[in-house]
Amino acid sequence: MDTLSPSTTALLIIDMLPFIVRLDTSPRDGRTVLGACVQVANACRREGAMVVLVEPGGSARAEQLTDSSVPPIPVGPDDRTWPEALGPREGDVVVAKPRWGAFHETHLDNNLRGRGIDTVLICGIATDFGVEATVRQAYDLGFNVVVVEDATAAFTSEAHEAACRHRLPVLARIRTADHVAEALGRGRKHATTRMNAPT
Repeated sequence: MDTLSPSTTALLIIDMLPFIVRLDTSPRDGRTVLGACVQVANACRREGAMVVLVEPGGSARAEQLTDSSVPPIPVGPDDRTWPEALGPREGDVVVAKPRWGAFHETHLDNNLRGRGIDTVLICGIATDFGVEATVRQAYDLGFNVVVVEDATAAFTSEAHEAACRHRLPVLARIRTADHVAEALGRGRKHATTRMNAPT
C-alpha cells in the first residue's frame, strides 16, 4: 500500500468513548490506542479524508441466546462524550450503531458511497468485537479495508493476535498509524501532481 487517495478514503473510529478507553486491554492500553487513533484522524483531516466516529447506541435490540455474554460496563454521566483530542471536528460524521458492526442498521454505507468512498481505514476497541465486525461488514459490502493495527486493542493479547494474524488479513490490509499517514500524504501529492500536469 504505497498510496491512499484521501478523496476516496474514510477513517472509521470504533467505540473510543471514555468508558471503553479506560478498560483493561492488550497488547496496549486504551490511552495508547486513543493516541494512535488521534494521529490517524489528524492525518486524515489534514489530507482531506473523511473521518467517521462510530459509537455504541442506536435502536434497542432484543437479547439473543448465546453461550457467553460481554459483562456490563459501568457508564458515567460524561462517558458518552468523545475525548476532546479525538473530536468530532467540523466535517466529521458521527454514527450510532445498535450492534458491534458499524454498518448494521445505520446509514453509513449510503453515506460513504454518496461521497465516492471505496476504501475504509478502521481502528478502535475492541479488535475482535467492534473492529472485526465492522471489517467483515465493509469487506462484504465491497470496500477495500485497512486495519490500523497499533490503533486497536482487545481484552487479551491472544485475542488481538488471533484477529490480526489469522482472521483479518484475509479481509483487509494490516498497517500501522505511521504507514497510513504516509500513504495518505503520498496520495494527496499524487492527486495534486496529476491535477497540475500540463494537458
